[in-house]
Amino acid sequence: MAGYSICDVEDMRNYFSYDPLTGFIRNIKRRRGLKPELVGELAGTLAANGHVYIAFRGKKWLASRFAWALHHGSWSKYEMDHRDGDTTNNKLDNLREATSAQQKRNRKPYGKTGVKSVYVDMRGRYVASLTVNRKKIRLGCYHDIDDANNAVIIAEKRL
Repeated sequence: MAGYSICDVEDMRNYFSYDPLTGFIRNIKRRRGLKPELVGELAGTLAANGHVYIAFRGKKWLASRFAWALHHGSWSKYEMDHRDGDTTNNKLDNLREATSAQQKRNRKPYGKTGVKSVYVDMRGRYVASLTVNRKKIRLGCYHDIDDANNAVIIAEKRL
């Protein structure tokens, strides 16, 4: 992944353990800057954006990427996607590699409608649209929110 200076996974394994069933990453050895009483405890800090970060070798790493590297022995070329949308859930079966576009399609609904990819236009109609390869595709206008949502679901399956 561009912009990441990758640290050695074997070096990480000397200081951290990862349990793929719980998603927990633990400190297993004292390192510079770590208090002795934190050995054996969970590693990482919950940030305001909802992600867990782990400090190691002078950088902060996303715990999801860290967990993937610890388990697989190498860094992912892609972003980490949390299947259930919970960015603190780093269980192995909840993590998957995803492109930026796949990440955006998997995000939680927001806006006034509460339905992903559906908004209300000035005339009060429900407009269904998707963005694919940075191009917005308008799927149509509907008087019923369920019809607009169905149009989005059908279009996503075709992608």
